[in-house]
Amino acid sequence: WSSTAEDSAFCAIFSARSPSFLRTTNFVSSPVKTTGLAAAALVGFSPDLIVASSMLLAENLAIFLILISTYFFFRHLSKQDWLSFFSSAVFLGLASLVRSPSIILALAFIIIFAFKKQWLKLFLLVFLITAMFLPWIIRNYNLYGQFIPFSSALGYDLWVGNHEGASGELEYFQPLVDYFAEHNPIE
Repeated sequence: WSSTAEDSAFCAIFSARSPSFLRTTNFVSSPVKTTGLAAAALVGFSPDLIVASSMLLAENLAIFLILISTYFFFRHLSKQDWLSFFSSAVFLGLASLVRSPSIILALAFIIIFAFKKQWLKLFLLVFLITAMFLPWIIRNYNLYGQFIPFSSALGYDLWVGNHEGASGELEYFQPLVDYFAEHNPIE
């Protein structure tokens, strides 16, 4: 994999726009905003994150989409407009397609709607995100013959990190290799 100037420019746009996007939003009052800006500065100057932002990774795009979804969600809560609601759901669905753990944010949105007893919005959110995933779920069922909503790597990742002698790294583990050779989950 070789990085081109276009790839670097693409990464720079997403990485550079996220902090300025947060800076221009007015979610909270001034003291908390100052704390948030200080935290953003610490994250923005972290050497590991600077290196990661220069790579073309799915996480960069997912973080950008999560930020946009969260912005529209809070905008919807304050203004109660349907465009912000639909935008939030669509960007959350896109973020979840890019990185499936992003779907956990939908749980927070659902809890907020349930707490406010806004059942129509709760069901619409679930419906919109499910509608976005439906083609992917159908594709996985047709290809593998079983229900795989996001990715089949979850079981592998949990097993690699949680067996006796695991170090927390993605390392070679012979019983796991034997299991997958026998069951052949994905080709």
